[in-house]
Amino acid sequence: MIENLYFYLPQIIIGTIVGLFTAIIGIFVILRKTIFMGVTLSQSITVAIIITLLLDLHFEGLVHFLAMILFLPIYLLHNKVINKDALLASGFVFFAALGQILTTIGANVQNHIVAAYFGNILFLSEKEWLHIVIPIILISIILWIFYRWFLAISFDQEYAYIANLPVNLIETLYFLVLSATLSLSIYFMGSFYSIAHLIIPGIIALQISRSMKSTFIIAILISVFSTIVGFIISLMEINIANTKFNLPTSSTIILVLSLNFVFLLFKKFTK
Repeated sequence: MIENLYFYLPQIIIGTIVGLFTAIIGIFVILRKTIFMGVTLSQSITVAIIITLLLDLHFEGLVHFLAMILFLPIYLLHNKVINKDALLASGFVFFAALGQILTTIGANVQNHIVAAYFGNILFLSEKEWLHIVIPIILISIILWIFYRWFLAISFDQEYAYIANLPVNLIETLYFLVLSATLSLSIYFMGSFYSIAHLIIPGIIALQISRSMKSTFIIAILISVFSTIVGFIISLMEINIANTKFNLPTSSTIILVLSLNFVFLLFKKFTK
């Protein structure tokens, strides 16, 4: 197992980096009460992955571009309809149905579609790992520069207007950062991993922290710890009834991530 751990060290590092950035963005998603938007956007990214597989043009940058094009009508309508959740729910089922239809059309996609939901990071080439560098640098720069503005709008958009903040610019940058982060996360680790990291670390951190700084730190620690532990467990060979197998990486990480809720239950009943 130790040899496997060393061999898959680059994948562990990439999965950890992608997870922690998704957890950071997830805090803004939770504060803005737009979790459903994040989930629907992740489904549109999954459809974009399927399209690139059909066209045999699978590239992370193209996935990101197609996902934004697919999601743009919903994003533009989001503030124009009475019931936003209904619109997002409609978008979610539409993308889910479209993904299944496209999968049926392309037989070659059916062998790879599981990767769009659960990731395929252990089998990605070193060339594909390099796709993470530029997006992560750009996301980091935007978060560093506009952190306070993102936070201001997340807490009180009306205050942002009164304070003469460039709300439309901030909203556009936020959407770009959210979609870029989810694209990376789904490309490397799958949509279910992305949704889990988008929601779970932030929910737990917001429950137990007393400041925004500690909220981000706790969410990052939960994400990093769960990802590394999940990777290690998935690399352990299991032998049951003389049959050897390994647990799927992304699903194992999600289960470890979910076990953090036990801490919240313990805290609730020990008050």
